[in-house]
Amino acid sequence: MIKELFKKAYATKGYHLDLMISKEKTKYIAPAKTFDDNCFTELFENKSITELKGGEKIYFVPNCILPRFKLNKIKEADFISVVKNIKSADVIVYNENAIDKLINKKYFYYIKCEDYTPIIKEKIIEAKEDNPNISTDKIKDILNLTIEHPDDFIDLDWWMLSSEDRSRYNGKYYWTVKENHLELLDFLVNTDKLFIQDKELQKYISNAVTIDEKGYEEISEMLESSDDNNNVLAIELMANCDYETSLVYLLFLLKNHGSTLRYKKECNHVNFKSLLEFLNIKRTWYYLNIDHIIQVLSDHKQITKENMEIVLNLGKKDESIKINTNSNYFMADIITPTEELQKAMEKGYFVNDEEENKEDDNDDEEIEDCPF
Repeated sequence: MIKELFKKAYATKGYHLDLMISKEKTKYIAPAKTFDDNCFTELFENKSITELKGGEKIYFVPNCILPRFKLNKIKEADFISVVKNIKSADVIVYNENAIDKLINKKYFYYIKCEDYTPIIKEKIIEAKEDNPNISTDKIKDILNLTIEHPDDFIDLDWWMLSSEDRSRYNGKYYWTVKENHLELLDFLVNTDKLFIQDKELQKYISNAVTIDEKGYEEISEMLESSDDNNNVLAIELMANCDYETSLVYLLFLLKNHGSTLRYKKECNHVNFKSLLEFLNIKRTWYYLNIDHIIQVLSDHKQITKENMEIVLNLGKKDESIKINTNSNYFMADIITPTEELQKAMEKGYFVNDEEENKEDDNDDEEIEDCPF
């Protein structure tokens, strides 16, 4: 049982005497040497299947990216049934990034409570000496906790410790698991059940709409509209399309319209969040650049000739690919004259506005028929 290898760690927030326990962030920790770096990633891979026979009961591990509306289509097809109790499942559905969501390795100062108790007492004494009227109620709550739970740990940022204490305790790498994920992780490690990646379920779902060039232009117009209903419709189309076949256009929509999308509450809905999870794009997705787009395409093994033609076409239009582009993947070194310079090349000099207007007037004049 791996959960026995973890110790409870209380998360802190605040500073100095205002230090408080953040109960919602309580986690469990284990020294980095407890597990090999790849052991949890290999956990799913070694037990995975790619096909369902039909009639299975499946359970979704948290952070799967299959949108809810697609999940409903699976259930409606009566192909499988979805259960909420993992122990009742025949197959467990996971996302390739699921392990990173359940457990990760982090460098931090985790100090045993019994070791932190004298540090807190010293802080209280020093504070009272400096100011007898200062309130120490909040940090006394931490003191009581460390006394009551001496074998647990408390996590601290470096600035919460003096240089002397930092040298004494030394930060280290630890495996960290959220409290509500420890039981699940323990079950996943020890179960004999089979696993299947969520993307493998796409084949059992009715095909969603693919965003092509025309669809991209239409959705772009919706997002540029001042009508909120158009914005919402665009978000729904993006969230409910076929992610794989619409990948390039989705990325450019996020890149070019992030400033609009970031303020829409609909982007917090489960389907749109599933889209971002699928793309493995964090909350800063509205700062996408051309290199981010290429990297996401690579992650999904979609750097194809066809997709590169779309990238180059859209990149030139929105000027994300241009001369002196700061990119790891593109070198723009073809220089062409501007429209103004091309006109000057015809005349031999730059035409001023007055002369250009005069030429336009002359072009508009009707030429009378010659009487001879």
